[in-house]
Amino acid sequence: MAACAETLLRNAKDILFVDPYFTPHDQRFKRPLQAFLQIVAQRPPGIPVARIEIHTGHDDSAGTKSFFDAECTRHLPSIIPRGMTIRLIRWDRNYLHNRFILTEYGGLKFATGLDDHNGSATRHDIVDLLEPEPYVQTWQEYQRNSSHFPPPIEDDLIIEGIA
Repeated sequence: MAACAETLLRNAKDILFVDPYFTPHDQRFKRPLQAFLQIVAQRPPGIPVARIEIHTGHDDSAGTKSFFDAECTRHLPSIIPRGMTIRLIRWDRNYLHNRFILTEYGGLKFATGLDDHNGSATRHDIVDLLEPEPYVQTWQEYQRNSSHFPPPIEDDLIIEGIA
């Protein structure tokens, strides 16, 4: 998955990971996220990162804000490169479905998700490069001030890396 996104991740200033089922303690999400972030960390000098965000869903089974914040604070700093920060934004899961990596240059849609299916080598995913029109619409939908979805349930958690 990281290889599919490498060109975008090496050049983008704004990077949004979207997966309605992201869970910070689950290795199947942490391994790919760490690989994505390593690409960002190893990019050529002179390409600053303005923001990295994880957009995920919230429902009654996803835990309270304090629980989610504690899980992120406990499990994510060790996979985020030192000096890098990530903002986590939770939306009402009823409005989310697809999984994306979005940047100011374009986006990728992952059919199954941004997780690695617990490392199973027999699984595969279909990754599509978004065409210009759906890309622009999707990019706008996931901006924090978007009116496409109800306002984010939570958007104030920032995690700083220590890896």
